[in-house]
Amino acid sequence: MAKEMKTNVMRIFEQAKIPYKAWYYENK
Repeated sequence: MAKEMKTNVMRIFEQAKIPYKAWYYENK
């Protein structure tokens, strides 16, 4: 359960990483 949750969180962060960086640099 915990391992599965961590995998989901890591996958969400991987998917969000590029859009988040783009937003961050655009709004710096």
